[in-house]
Formats: sequence, C-alpha cells, structure tokens
Amino acid sequence: MMADSEHFKNPNVYMVNSDQFHRISSVTPIHHPIINGSCALSDEKCAFNTITVTQNFYSSETDFTKLGRFQCAADHQSAKLKSRQALRIASGEKDASFHDYD
Repeated sequence: MMADSEHFKNPNVYMVNSDQFHRISSVTPIHHPIINGSCALSDEKCAFNTITVTQNFYSSETDFTKLGRFQCAADHQSAKLKSRQALRIASGEKDASFHDYD
C-alpha cells in the first residue's frame, strides 16, 4: 500500500510491515521509520522489512485510571513513514525517482 508494492518492477519482492506505537515528537529516544534489508531486481523471491511509527492522540478528558471516563479509541493519529522512493529502492529499483513516486 505505502509503495504500491503490487507494482514493483520485480513481482517476486514483497515487504513485511510492522507498526510501532510511540510518541513521534520525542527527542529521546528517537523513533523513526526504518527499512531493514533490500532486494535486487534479479531476485527470484525476496522480502524486506519496514517499521512505521504511529502516535495515538486521546481526548484531554480521558482518565485512564477511572473506568467511567476511559476512552478506548483515539481522536486522531499521526504517523511517520518512509518515502515511496526509499521503499522502491529497497525493492531493487535503484533508479526510483522521488518525483515519479512521491
């Protein structure tokens, strides 16, 4: 979905994503999206892993210590992702253009 992976130049490449929930505005520790591994266009079968970071935001009235005022769904979310270009490069498309994909 993030990189239109169904249309990678090598159809035998796929990515496995893991989403982590952290504060994305923290200075320490720093949580950034990561790509682990890479593939080549000539690979018969290959996978690379990605990690995205999401932060949930809840109403300021939510009190997690009282069941009567507990909100179980976030009001909104912020996410950090790698660019489509970076994901295409990891899939083996070394000439992936930022202007074409992002």
